[in-house]
Amino acid sequence: MSPALTGAGGGLFALFTGYGLWEMFRGSERHRKGRLASAAVVTATVVLAFAYYASNCYC
Repeated sequence: MSPALTGAGGGLFALFTGYGLWEMFRGSERHRKGRLASAAVVTATVVLAFAYYASNCYC
C-alpha cells in the first residue's frame, strides 16, 4: 500500500472518531439518531476503551 493512502485512511478514521466523540458529548437535546452517528459513537467508545487498556498495559 502507498503511504499516502495509509495516511488518508488514518486521517479519515481520526475524523470519524472525532465526530463520534462530538456526538457523544453534545447536549442530550441535540443528539442525532442516525446510523452514522451511532456507528461513530461506538467507534469512539472502542477507541477510548483501547486507549485506556493500552495506557495500563506494562508489556
